[in-house]
Amino acid sequence: MNRPAWRWPGWASAVVGGLFALLSFAWGLGSTVGISSLGGRIEELAREGDPTVLALAWVTGLAKAVGAALGVVLATCPGRLPRRWLLRTAWAGAAVLVLYGLAQQVGVLLVLTGAVTPTTPPADGVLLTRALLWEPWFWVWGLLLGLAAWCAPAVWDRR
Repeated sequence: MNRPAWRWPGWASAVVGGLFALLSFAWGLGSTVGISSLGGRIEELAREGDPTVLALAWVTGLAKAVGAALGVVLATCPGRLPRRWLLRTAWAGAAVLVLYGLAQQVGVLLVLTGAVTPTTPPADGVLLTRALLWEPWFWVWGLLLGLAAWCAPAVWDRR
């Protein structure tokens, strides 16, 4: 089966990952932009400048930046990098992102529909924001990364 030599999924994956990384880095620097959409104890700790939450924001930001860079490599040429390792990493990352995003979204939707009642009710708008903004972007990023991994061999062979 011929694979398309599409570059756009890799670039789109890089943009989504890069935006996620920038937001994490901003939170790591103490910014509260968009932090209210997380809600709960994590929001409280972030607003207080908790060092563990700030460090976690930096670690997740770095992981997201690496994922964004992987999208760029998939869209271009890996050079001397091991292709098999890149593809396996991309497929694993895609699976984790899709599964995480879908699991989170299902959980949020269960609470939104009243099928599950949390012990601590979330602030108004948090669940809707997560259902419409945060969680879908994780699985969309995963789908883009997976599509980029699928297209990458054809992209690389054209070099």
